[in-house]
Amino acid sequence: TQEAKRGMFLPNSSKKMVRAEDLVYDDAPWLSSSMNNVQFLSAEVSNEVGAALGLRSVRKLLISGELHLQDLSCPSPAWIEKQLANFQEPALIAPQLLDLADSLGATKAHLLFDFRTHGSESILQPNL
Repeated sequence: TQEAKRGMFLPNSSKKMVRAEDLVYDDAPWLSSSMNNVQFLSAEVSNEVGAALGLRSVRKLLISGELHLQDLSCPSPAWIEKQLANFQEPALIAPQLLDLADSLGATKAHLLFDFRTHGSESILQPNL
């Protein structure tokens, strides 16, 4: 497939035909929005087709370390604690979140309180 890819041209996200070996298919759109200097395969070409043609995927490139997320940040525990400290009554956090959703025009809101603890490292990006 590597040899076949060399002579193949496919549309990128701007509909410009580029070498297939320079394209990446977007199998993690929630992460890719913060990536620069990456040529994505056109959304009109499915990820399945991109994989079948041997293109690289966002997830594989992130896991391998070939791509890095520069602009994606996660608030520190200290920042979150500071924000939560502004609430005089912790029991009012949920109603205030619902008020915010209502004022923004939401027709549904789902709140989930998860008191489990998890590891502090991400396999995709260390600061997550």
